Amino acid sequence: MKILTINAGSSSMKFSVIELPEEKELISGYFQRIGLDGSFYDVKVNGEKLHRDLDLPNHLVALECIKKEIVELGIVNSLDEIDGIGHRLVHGGEKYKESVLIDDEVLKTCEKFKKLAKLHMPAMLACIEASKEAFPNTPMVAVFDTAFHQSMEPVNYMYPLPYEWYTKHGVRKYGFHGTSHRFINREISSYLNRDDLKVISCHIGSGASVCAIKGGKVVDTSMGFSPITGIMMGTRPGDIDPSIIEFIMDEEGISLEEVMTVLNKKSGLQGICGKSDSRDVEDGIKNGDERCILAQDMYTWKVANYVAMYNNELNGADVIVLTAGLGENSVQTRIDILNKLEEEGYTHVIAISISSGLSGSFNALRLALEDHPKLTSYVYDSKILAYPQGEIVIETAKLIKAGKTFEEIIETLPKIRERVIGYFTINTLEYLKKGGRIGRVAGTVGELLNLKPIITTDENGVYYNVAKVRGRKQSLSKMTELLKGYLEKGKCEVAVLHAGCEDEAIKYMNSLKDLPNIVSIKIAEISPALGVHGGPGLIGFSVKSVE
Repeated sequence: MKILTINAGSSSMKFSVIELPEEKELISGYFQRIGLDGSFYDVKVNGEKLHRDLDLPNHLVALECIKKEIVELGIVNSLDEIDGIGHRLVHGGEKYKESVLIDDEVLKTCEKFKKLAKLHMPAMLACIEASKEAFPNTPMVAVFDTAFHQSMEPVNYMYPLPYEWYTKHGVRKYGFHGTSHRFINREISSYLNRDDLKVISCHIGSGASVCAIKGGKVVDTSMGFSPITGIMMGTRPGDIDPSIIEFIMDEEGISLEEVMTVLNKKSGLQGICGKSDSRDVEDGIKNGDERCILAQDMYTWKVANYVAMYNNELNGADVIVLTAGLGENSVQTRIDILNKLEEEGYTHVIAISISSGLSGSFNALRLALEDHPKLTSYVYDSKILAYPQGEIVIETAKLIKAGKTFEEIIETLPKIRERVIGYFTINTLEYLKKGGRIGRVAGTVGELLNLKPIITTDENGVYYNVAKVRGRKQSLSKMTELLKGYLEKGKCEVAVLHAGCEDEAIKYMNSLKDLPNIVSIKIAEISPALGVHGGPGLIGFSVKSVE
């Protein structure tokens, strides 16, 4: 089954085609500046990025481009192979607590939500209409950003305003980024095999929100009636005194519409330092720009404030997750949030770093923590990377949950590390050559001989070539032999890892699952860093002995 997913903005649109039940992404793309000069779109397929400069007057033209690309790039032979279309809608009011099949009644109801999300809903609904024209016989589903938050209790979603405003006009906290927060909670719960977790999910990007989740249900969330409120964002202010609106209208002589434009597009990071992209803000910080420093301080303080508040509200969180563009990629933002949490009264930090033999992260963390003498800290060099490193983090979290002391956990970390190892084989030497991990001559010779190295990390945490095997089949067979060596020692949890070759990874996992002493086995994607070095077609496994 092939599903087309669409996420439309006022002047942009993201799409992907997903194959189910494997959940394999076949193609993705991003249309930008729709209806504006200089419009273009990028398509990513088979690890390759294709750029197209094209006049895009509206979303219908963008959809016609999607139809053209998925056929010409061989994703489908016919558009009839698209079995369904999923649309992200930012607002479902109180009406929709789950995703729904789109029909005329749903569209009629969603029209009413335009007034609740004036910047987003018109473009999203226009995109649905365009999709109906472009794919007239294909069923469509609406996925609502607000749906996940409908589990909040009235004490958290009601505002202290006239009750009639709620009953007549729907004035309440709705929350947004629900699809992201739901996904994060689901993945964390699945990974830890628990459905009773208390999670603080921090969706930190250009748009940003923090969500407190208990047992899969939202307790509270930072965004409210609109996506303007909560924590500071790229172009939106977050929480402000509403009296400012009336004051500025009088002082500047501008209309309410103009003020709302400022609140949506010219505030947040943009308002303070003139830069809405966090990368530009970080560059400004490096150059000593005081307004960039101020903007970053304000941003991270607000995130830390909400995390601390929700930690108290949950009576202690089990997991704190940083996701979205900044949460995943900005080291500076994570460090700054650490600073603010110190100010909130946190006393101890355990940081588990990727191998110091492969990255400067260990030293960066150690130096950052040296600037926080009030924090009792320990940075552990895992001497490993990717999924096996994550296993160490999870085991450490279990010790914290069990009430172990800081000292007990530090003492236990090397014992945890001894129980975890990972191996991987690559399908091409091209990316090791490009990254300078092997010489071009050696890489070329290796490719001619069809060599498939089996790689792990040694005692110093650097890449170590366990074996060089000719051919893919033999390399996977060799990895199985290595795994059997660990299984002979006792029960183990296993994860099969891959980079863009899920079908092959599933096949390989199925060849392993009946081996003795495997307690559990799953599929996972490899980390971005390892994926960059290994390239598409990398397959590996993580094995953890069970005590």
